[in-house]
Amino acid sequence: MPKHNVECKLIIDKAAVTLPMSDKQKDRVFNNLVEKKVYKKYNGRVYNDDSSYRYRNNYQLDIHDRNSADLSIYPFDPEHNFSRVEYNPTLLEAIGRTELRRALIDILGINVVKKIYYHAPITRLDITLDIFNMQRNLYIHCNRATHSEIYKVGRRIQSQVIGSERSDCRITMYDKNAERKSRGKANGAVSGNYQRIEIRLRNLRCTMHELSQSSDLIDRFAAINFFEDGFLDDERFSRSFVDRVSKHGLNKALSKLSRNKRERYRRYLADYQVFPISISQSDFTDACRRAFGCMVHRTYSAQFLGRAA
Repeated sequence: MPKHNVECKLIIDKAAVTLPMSDKQKDRVFNNLVEKKVYKKYNGRVYNDDSSYRYRNNYQLDIHDRNSADLSIYPFDPEHNFSRVEYNPTLLEAIGRTELRRALIDILGINVVKKIYYHAPITRLDITLDIFNMQRNLYIHCNRATHSEIYKVGRRIQSQVIGSERSDCRITMYDKNAERKSRGKANGAVSGNYQRIEIRLRNLRCTMHELSQSSDLIDRFAAINFFEDGFLDDERFSRSFVDRVSKHGLNKALSKLSRNKRERYRRYLADYQVFPISISQSDFTDACRRAFGCMVHRTYSAQFLGRAA
């Protein structure tokens, strides 16, 4: 079972938190949002996305270099008393993350913002591993998942997905150079095989502070199995199984087999397994610091942790 150690870069690509709010606070936030000066300052606009099925009011705000943050208030469920903030720490860069904090103070108020880091539950977190010069055309698989999707051009894989759209853990691996070209950004392409693995986690219910104290989440990358595509020509696998893999990916194809046949095929697949990535050098705590450090309010932090600033 050969190993192909390559360069990997760990980043936090997106995060969403919910903030408990009284009706009075939500009304004040709404007034701040629609107040002409604030709305114009951040090029505010109403939008709808996958969060809109929970919230009546959804806004997008330009923060830095036309990279935005999303803010939702007034949940449809009257028993809920929270709002939601979502942003991409990597796209905003350091200056944008600082500007985001200023924007949230304008809209939410300093008394709310200073508590985000220690009290706001994380409801979505995208952890990304950028991989350079990895072996091409590898199939991915994770134990216990039954849903997968795959997109190919001929025999070449463009992207793979494990997990459904609404699942608490959804894994995507795709050709980042091909994705950039499809968006008209070919000038930013990187030489060699540039793959991105993205793990989207929902409903973590821990805070930014609690997240930064643990590196367990990056073990999700270690749970991904990689297989060379030579198994597609292996006569031990049925033609219907190979066709299903080519159309839907390994997880879904294996889930359609009987238990005995699935275990037998998994043994055959072991002949094609490779280990192309290593997360041992990835510093999750540092990634959290870069992504969320702007939200730390020093005075409140000292009070919360019980030590002098």
